[in-house]
Amino acid sequence: MSFSIALSGLNASNSELNTISNNIANVSTSGFKESRTEFASVYSGSEAGGVEVVGVSQNFEKSGTVTGTGRSLDMALSGNGFFVLEDNKGQTLYTRSGIFNMNADGQIIANNGAALKGYSVDGNNNLMLGSVGTVQISTASLQAKATDSIDFVANLDARENVPTSATFDPTDSNSYNHSYTTPVFDSLGNPHTVSQYFVKTANTNEWNLYVYVDGVQADLDGSGTADASDVETVVFGNDGTLDLGAASNTLTVDGNYNIPVTLAPVASNLDINVNLASITQYGSDFVVSKNSLMAIPPETMPAFEWRTMARSTRPIPMANHSFRVRLCLLTSPLLRI
Repeated sequence: MSFSIALSGLNASNSELNTISNNIANVSTSGFKESRTEFASVYSGSEAGGVEVVGVSQNFEKSGTVTGTGRSLDMALSGNGFFVLEDNKGQTLYTRSGIFNMNADGQIIANNGAALKGYSVDGNNNLMLGSVGTVQISTASLQAKATDSIDFVANLDARENVPTSATFDPTDSNSYNHSYTTPVFDSLGNPHTVSQYFVKTANTNEWNLYVYVDGVQADLDGSGTADASDVETVVFGNDGTLDLGAASNTLTVDGNYNIPVTLAPVASNLDINVNLASITQYGSDFVVSKNSLMAIPPETMPAFEWRTMARSTRPIPMANHSFRVRLCLLTSPLLRI
């Protein structure tokens, strides 16, 4: 009996060493979760019979370190959940490993060839509930989308003086205080530039705004001819924020103005709405904190990024994601790989 008890201890220790060795061997395996050996005492009636291994369990509650790889198809899960895959036999698989590649058909696949599953989204990136499908990235060129809005946030330096040159000239830096250029795109994806020039006037807290598109003055009033009247007047209150109720203010009640650009017949005309609602005038340097636009330049290979997982008790934000699909994440796997 004593020999059997000692032998059970050796067998149990050997199993534990196997588990530890497996943990060490997989220290660099992506998505691997460490295991532990679980023991139970053996009794024969009231007599001790040694020890036995009752199971080897993995700890999925503990998250490892997320490391950036620079690959847009590498992902990591934080917390619960598994990526859903389907192999070439139609069997559903689940994995924690976020190493994926794209095959010749544009399908996102794991290293074993199993295809990543996800939900489709519509043109507005809204999730389309229903059956889960294979994640596939189209390699066709993206259709260009013309710029239709610019969200511009900046601070105009309240300490600035009226420019020394009385007549505005974009080639004369002494005729304006600040300028900023934003790249925009037309319906064909051709690039253009929108340059805004801010000129402080002799009136208190008032600035004139001149706009040039591709180096040519913009026809802001839509009269068909760009002239001296094509200027916006921006007025600030004593607190440094926009005073949209000022008599000389020409911005809309929402702090916007429009830039019409004639491009026909080569491309569709542009009508760009510029939002200046958050622009300020404080006694600090001219700084542009936001200059975002809505546009899609043409791409021969579309960029993609992964969106938040669906069907998960803890939605997982991914690093680089696709506008065409949302992944499916499950927390009750039938099979793990």
